[in-house]
Amino acid sequence: MNAVPSAEIVVIDDHPEHLDYLATLLRRCGYAVDAFRSAQAALRRVEQRAPGLVITDVFMPGMDGFEVLRDLRHARPELPLIAVSGKGPQDRAIFLKAMQQLGACAGFAKPIDMAALLDAVARVTGAAPSHRRSNGRST
Repeated sequence: MNAVPSAEIVVIDDHPEHLDYLATLLRRCGYAVDAFRSAQAALRRVEQRAPGLVITDVFMPGMDGFEVLRDLRHARPELPLIAVSGKGPQDRAIFLKAMQQLGACAGFAKPIDMAALLDAVARVTGAAPSHRRSNGRST
């Protein structure tokens, strides 16, 4: 029997279908997830109770992933962040690399390789998923 993850994860994505899919997958793997379409709302939640990990889209209206990373580095420098981006293929690699240079612990392009994301989440949080879906679906 696999251990149940204890890490809380905050997921931020302005696209409801991406947000829903990521949050559902992580919950099915046993993680506690708070999902937000607004970076500002997510940061208010982080101020109240720090999660074990933040996963954020890079490009969002209002506050983008770079601003989220900057604010988290100022308020909670120890908090790990994983960046995801659906921007054009060439631009996406540049922005994900920039996020990692600024302190993100990993970056993933959409459609996300979910097995790789779950491995990164387990590595960062130290909490292995309680089970894995094997259908290979990605968002």
